[in-house]
Amino acid sequence: MSRIHVISFFNHLINCYLIEEMDGLTLIDTGYSFCYKKILKCADMIGKPIKKVVITHLHSDHIGGLKKIYKFCPEIQIYVPAKDYELLKTRQNLLTYPVEIKLYGYLKQSDKIGSLTVIDTPGHTQGSVSFYHPESKSLFCGDAFQTAGGFAIAGEMRLMFPFVALATWNRNIAKASAEKIVHENDIKQLLPGHGKKIFNMKENINRRMSK
Repeated sequence: MSRIHVISFFNHLINCYLIEEMDGLTLIDTGYSFCYKKILKCADMIGKPIKKVVITHLHSDHIGGLKKIYKFCPEIQIYVPAKDYELLKTRQNLLTYPVEIKLYGYLKQSDKIGSLTVIDTPGHTQGSVSFYHPESKSLFCGDAFQTAGGFAIAGEMRLMFPFVALATWNRNIAKASAEKIVHENDIKQLLPGHGKKIFNMKENINRRMSK
């Protein structure tokens, strides 16, 4: 069974994740540029190489460490959301992509990367994706949801951690994505980009939907 390792910064204000696969590790998001040291140290402690990197969306707090990780792991396969990347190429968004590396693939609905399945969850950005881990029934949601400062769907303001809401492209689309996730997936635990994991995801989302 694939093991999940949480790599947190500032008491879970920023999270990255390592998934143990048969052939190595898959890294979900890379945090800011300073995060790479802790990520590489965790991989070293596990004793497996990072083989793949998958990105939930192209904001700097999720791809900031990618260039430095690539420097130390030049053979890694890097996957980014297809829609976000298309927007970057046409300069129709507010994101930056500060890495000059070869991308291996572009993520879209139902793609499978190792033990992970891609779920399109637009709203926070136009191309945001989440990753479902069927073995543990876990959802790695990037910024589709947050638990830092209180549980929220992307776009809902939490004064103790307002940054996800402030950076969200379309709150209504984010809410529709949240509803889709609840109805289409059996999720036991939610692992967000910002905040601690939770186990009562459906209860929290259904409460938000009623408002």
